[in-house]
Amino acid sequence: MKKIISLVLALCLALTLTVGPVYASSSDLSSAQQTVQALGIITGDENGNLNLSANVTRAQFAKMMIAASTYKDSISSTAKSSPFKDVKYTHWAASYVQAAVSAGWITGYTDGTFRPDNYVKLEEAVSAVLKMLGYTSSSDFTGSFPEAQLAKYSALGLNESITKTKGQTLSREDCMYLFYNLLSTKNKSGSYYATILGYTVNSSGEVDYSSLVLANTNGPFIAEDSSWSSSLPFTTGSSTVYRNGSVSSVSAISTNDVYYYNTGMKSIWVYSNRVTGVYTAASPSTAAPSSVTVAGTIYRVTTAFASYALSDVGSYGIGDTVTLLLGMNGDVVGVAASTETSSTK
Repeated sequence: MKKIISLVLALCLALTLTVGPVYASSSDLSSAQQTVQALGIITGDENGNLNLSANVTRAQFAKMMIAASTYKDSISSTAKSSPFKDVKYTHWAASYVQAAVSAGWITGYTDGTFRPDNYVKLEEAVSAVLKMLGYTSSSDFTGSFPEAQLAKYSALGLNESITKTKGQTLSREDCMYLFYNLLSTKNKSGSYYATILGYTVNSSGEVDYSSLVLANTNGPFIAEDSSWSSSLPFTTGSSTVYRNGSVSSVSAISTNDVYYYNTGMKSIWVYSNRVTGVYTAASPSTAAPSSVTVAGTIYRVTTAFASYALSDVGSYGIGDTVTLLLGMNGDVVGVAASTETSSTK
């Protein structure tokens, strides 16, 4: 199987060296699973289970295609029109089906239906993914459908770790590998598909996994009170929590902790690194500081909130004793009065 990362140890090291201790455990997740989860192509249920043995419907596959494309951040989960007579605008997948059909990746049937609940077969999925790679005309294939498409699928290596044959239904695990393989496959123009999504790859087509995770991670945020988790798009009961680089729990998160989350992975990274001291200097000025000196050390300010708090019109000025709330890479994310919290750095 093509590898987007080789070892989880290498992943953790890369993340530690570049952005701080953001760890992804693979005790129960393979490289493919972590990747498709990070991208939101395949996500777990309310209990975090991926249900990889379950078959995939045409509607579900349409959503996976959108999540694995440049459309992933521009498609609403609700539709305003019905793309097919059996896919009403109120159908959960209406917008994804419409987008995938409009892109030319998948089609309906001659009777005007899409049959969203039918299970997707190998040749249907292969044809769709090849179209995502830019292969559309008869000149791109040698032979008739679907043998020609299946031959191309094998030649490109899209079949790695997939054993299904023509006419067979694809499981969630099959789709996981299909989209995983897609990322490191070159499109018709000769570019690795992952680069189309904005990710960096090396000469072998291996994706920088740390940048992939970070690109799909939201934050930083500050846990201002006990209700902080209500803003998450998933339930914390099924999430994985890392606090200061170690596996932890939601109950360990306290006021003024800095957190980030990845919806696809249902993971939360929390940092309680803080430094308390006298605020002595700002650069380039106190009007809009991009870095500050506290307790004799210079810290980069990376959020508008923190910059405002430490500016001339903010709550803290030169000479005040403050507590800086530091994010995953040691930058200033927020500021608190020294009486609100103590240094844990």
